[in-house]
Amino acid sequence: MRGPRLPALLLLLPLGLACGARVEAPRHLVLITVDTLRADRIGAYGYAEARTPHLDGLAAESLRFERAYAHASITLPSIASLLTGLLPTEHHLFANLHKLHPRFATLATRLDEAGFGNGAFVGAYALRPQRGLARGFSHYTETYQDRESVRPWPENLGEALTRDALAWVDQRTPGERLFLWVHYQEPHGPYTPPEFEPPADGGPELPRSDTQSGRGAIPSYQWLGHGRLGEYEARYDGEIREMDRHLGALLDGLRSRGILDRSVLVFTADHGESFGEDGLYCAHGESLDESLLRVPLLLRAPGIDPGVRRDAVRLIDVAPTALALLGVPASDLRGRSLLDDVGDRALVAQIVAFGGRRYRTIREDGFELSETPEGSEVSSLDGSEPAPPALRRRLVAGLDTLAPWPLDDQPPPRLTPVDREALRKLGYVE
Repeated sequence: MRGPRLPALLLLLPLGLACGARVEAPRHLVLITVDTLRADRIGAYGYAEARTPHLDGLAAESLRFERAYAHASITLPSIASLLTGLLPTEHHLFANLHKLHPRFATLATRLDEAGFGNGAFVGAYALRPQRGLARGFSHYTETYQDRESVRPWPENLGEALTRDALAWVDQRTPGERLFLWVHYQEPHGPYTPPEFEPPADGGPELPRSDTQSGRGAIPSYQWLGHGRLGEYEARYDGEIREMDRHLGALLDGLRSRGILDRSVLVFTADHGESFGEDGLYCAHGESLDESLLRVPLLLRAPGIDPGVRRDAVRLIDVAPTALALLGVPASDLRGRSLLDDVGDRALVAQIVAFGGRRYRTIREDGFELSETPEGSEVSSLDGSEPAPPALRRRLVAGLDTLAPWPLDDQPPPRLTPVDREALRKLGYVE
């Protein structure tokens, strides 16, 4: 049976949509997210030392967004914005121990209502079902088979995720519309890839932090017996290479099953990683620096030509884009479809970081206003002239509206005994 025609938006150019014959509308959504993946460590984004052939091949078939940004440098708030199309101050998640309230619709709940079969295969413990993202999925990862090498933190590695995701696809009813989400964990530290290329120069030697913080030191959960930053970076690249191998197997499996070319496919990351930027090493979640907020974003779908977009876009724009391409109406989202080429979009990001420290930032018209409760700074993104007074006032007003202090409407997280014991071992709670 042929699906419905493309929504009217898809027949409008010039976003990179194909001209000529009409294309059958996509039937499925495939969302692939990767934990802690910097855009600038991928071959398709210009990293000469990358070993990411499968990801680079996907990028060649996709619309690639050069300047895509997350709304947090912590996993759960960032993924919540991706799935809801809402800012952190709207969905009320600012840290990994918060929980999404059932009143918020997600891609999964919307597509479930539209008759899709939804499956999520998740490697990150921060996204476990208790955090509120499992609603709308008929399958959502509940068990974690592996443990990190340094701290006793659960995870699922990519090979099992890929295998289980493809097995789930095989079990679906023929003709059913599907939403498949796979979240790979590999680049998240500690960096222990099966193989990596040791650097000739180990770079600066850093001390071990007494805590999980990466301020001026290697975080304790990352410590691999030495502080040679160059080796940590090489190991990080090795983890990305390992993720790429699993991505290739997933794409090959979806292609052979006739799913890939009938899908809207989105590839992105929750946030990046710092290797010295803003004084952080092998760390995230303690800053809203460019290295942490800039993420890869690829969009592949029937009727969309491969190409490159250089306007600034955001993860909250993914949900409205996917829904528009799938013909599922949604008008209550903060994000705006990427099918609308409207130039740079204002970025707002916000977190409650390690130790309860709060950060928020807004970027617009080439300037950034960054704040903590202790003070603020306005800077030009290209290092040029200072912000005009009128622009500064607009940035302040925008930040107060879209990311207000304080965050008192978010109740403190209620921990299960298992969570409390795990966090006690990590030094997060007494």
